[in-house]
Amino acid sequence: MKCSVYIATSTDGYIATPYGGNWLHTAGDLNADTWVVEIDNQVIGFIALIGNEIGGIFLQPEYQGKKIGKLMMDKAQEIHGDLEVEVFVKNSIGRKFYSQYGFELLEEKTHEPTGEKILHLKFTSNK
Repeated sequence: MKCSVYIATSTDGYIATPYGGNWLHTAGDLNADTWVVEIDNQVIGFIALIGNEIGGIFLQPEYQGKKIGKLMMDKAQEIHGDLEVEVFVKNSIGRKFYSQYGFELLEEKTHEPTGEKILHLKFTSNK
């Protein structure tokens, strides 16, 4: 099984560089950097970054628990150092993932559009 991580964009081409024994393709985007994980030419997940904030991280359920999410987080941390994210309190899978990675609670607040509780978390890098 070959796993590749690259940044997806609709505005530029790709620049290939080695990463983790595979190829990492990078290109700029106007709003967010979206890093896509591909296994055997099939996209199985992504992480979207807006500066040091994680806008979203998703991985197909059958690939969870295989260190692929950690691979994406490691790349985000390599680029930005300290990271921040907001996660719904109800999202037990996400909360567990961020906790295992080392994120700590900054504050709990209400997500205005839904009225749901969210946690604002921060990962502090040792860079």
